[in-house]
Amino acid sequence: MTSGVSAVASPASAGDQCSLATMKGAYLYAQDGFILGKSADKNQPFAQAGREYYDGKGGMSGIYTENLNGIIIRGNYKGTYTVEANCSGTVTFEDDRKIVSRYDIYATKGGSEFVFVQTDSNSITAAYERRRVPQ
Repeated sequence: MTSGVSAVASPASAGDQCSLATMKGAYLYAQDGFILGKSADKNQPFAQAGREYYDGKGGMSGIYTENLNGIIIRGNYKGTYTVEANCSGTVTFEDDRKIVSRYDIYATKGGSEFVFVQTDSNSITAAYERRRVPQ
């Protein structure tokens, strides 16, 4: 996965009240996109699937398999996350190849699902995750 800068969003609705504890448990995801090169012909497509765990306190970790332009990469990562009262937030992590990735996230009120967009300037990707193991 590629990477989380601060989310800037207006309030979603008056009923939304999220916190770090909103994001707790194991989530599954699948995403695809592009790692941008110096020119369009140097862009590299990728697809990735994995499992992440959010601890409800601002820490997260995950495992993944990635197909980067035909090269298969398996690994893991560890990082931090934030969640604002309006259910927006950020995720930042470093993988075992020392690549740092940043994302803006938007969670459902109960945290069962969230969407994300990578905010690193060298990547284009967005997807969603679903909690698969109860809190």
